[in-house]
Amino acid sequence: MPIKRLFVSLALLVFNLPVLAAQYDIVINNGRVMDPETRLDAVRNVGIKDGKIATITKIKISGKETVDATGHVVAPGFIDTHTHSSNKFNIKMSMMDGVTSGMDFEAGALNVAKWYAREEGKWPMNYGQCASHETVRMVIHDGLDISGPADASDMFDGRARALEADNIAGWSVTVSNLDRIIHHATIVEIDGESYRKKHQKGM
Repeated sequence: MPIKRLFVSLALLVFNLPVLAAQYDIVINNGRVMDPETRLDAVRNVGIKDGKIATITKIKISGKETVDATGHVVAPGFIDTHTHSSNKFNIKMSMMDGVTSGMDFEAGALNVAKWYAREEGKWPMNYGQCASHETVRMVIHDGLDISGPADASDMFDGRARALEADNIAGWSVTVSNLDRIIHHATIVEIDGESYRKKHQKGM
């Protein structure tokens, strides 16, 4: 073997020794690895140790558990900011699509602290809510009494209730004056503050 080729072969072996020697907890082989941050899109092997990705490599690696991902995409968990459901069957279906964080940053929830208390320990993924602009408008413009936690799953019922008094969806067609805008902001602030106080106590 020519000396130059031997040197290159030895160099590649030395540089790859840490990868070859490492024993991973989980190895995902032969998957199409897609990483939006680095724009990697190629067939690679992934080594996971102590719950963290330790290597992404072309080299054959082994671990305590091996998954053959041939024909599948391997990617970071997706963040869905339009998770308009707290129904756990729907959530599990989202997980099958690769979602690991389900957030509703559109419809949101009212009585946020109560919502988090209701949902605690029931989600198989990361989750979160924003304050519900639409539901607050139902309270202000349609006089709805909503004392419990309400999210997107309750939205259609709320819309139906908003029509009961005068068949007008005030939340949808009414322009808020300054007093109502302040009322709206106050409800959202109080709602958010109640959650922050509860969360900070647990830190």
